[in-house]
Amino acid sequence: MVPVIAVRKGNPRHIRSVDDLASWGVRIAICSPSTTLLGEFAGDIFRSSSLKKMIEKNIVTQMARPDGLLTMLILGSIDAGVIWHFYGSMAENEIDMVFFPPSQVRESGKMQIAVSAYCRNEEIAARYIDFATSAEGREIFRKRGYFTGGEEEGKYVAGSD
Repeated sequence: MVPVIAVRKGNPRHIRSVDDLASWGVRIAICSPSTTLLGEFAGDIFRSSSLKKMIEKNIVTQMARPDGLLTMLILGSIDAGVIWHFYGSMAENEIDMVFFPPSQVRESGKMQIAVSAYCRNEEIAARYIDFATSAEGREIFRKRGYFTGGEEEGKYVAGSD
């Protein structure tokens, strides 16, 4: 998963880069760095801009989770927010995404799958993992907007392989 700037459909504030988030009156939401990796990534990306202080002045709220940020964007409570790229497939009729240049994204978020020590049926859990990591399972994730290999991620993250 890679962070992106999500904007309302049609991009009415004409946000094309991190520096555009410093424009007067742009209302930004980010995820809290204390609750999500995405919040940490947003701070790192803002620090890469010479307009960091102006961007930070435009942050109107910090959300605990990215789905709350997406809701605020759809409702028009904010003009832009930093979310994971796959949310674009969840709300493709309501939002547009602006990808950061790879030089501004130091790493991506990773999802992991494992069998819990508290699992009641390890055989079924193992079968699910086999399915999720199969070609068919990966295609389902791909259709939902997730990257399933390093080559996809490499277009958006500096130094990824």
